[in-house]
Parts: sequence; C-alpha cells; structure tokens
Amino acid sequence: MLTWFASQPTRGAGAYSRKTPNTSARTTYNRLMNPAVILWIAEALGEDPQVVQAAGEKVLSVPSRSRAGAARKVLPWSRIVELAHNLD
Repeated sequence: MLTWFASQPTRGAGAYSRKTPNTSARTTYNRLMNPAVILWIAEALGEDPQVVQAAGEKVLSVPSRSRAGAARKVLPWSRIVELAHNLD
C-alpha cells in the first residue's frame, strides 16, 4: 500500500501510468480497490465500530469486484474528511 500511495503524485509506470500525477486525497481514496483498506482508514480515524461493522457486512454481501464501492457507499469521502477533521 505504501508504494501505491507513494506513486499517486507521479505519472506511474507500466499498466499503472497516467497522463497527469494525482495530488488529490479524494481521488486516491476513490481509486482504492481494496475494501479492507477503506475499512481500516475509517477505523483508524475513529469511526463508530458499528458503522465499520455495517460496512464490512455490506462488503461481504456483494461480488468481489464491487466490494470497494460498497465500502465507499457506507464510508464516503465526505465522512472520511469529517473524521479526519475531528481528530483535533
């Protein structure tokens, strides 16, 4: 994950190349394809455990290719930002 995150502000390489570097945290979050990472971010930011649990259950109820999207439906970028701002 660290390598993937570190590559976002670059043009990438090979199959992961892009025309312009990504400097948006929102875009990076929305590109995550691993639902476990989405759940982990929310948990690490202090999301209510019941909400994280509900997101995990939602993830397991859909086909594997749809799981990251299912996690983001319960834990959208706006909620992640809110949780991050509440860390102060």
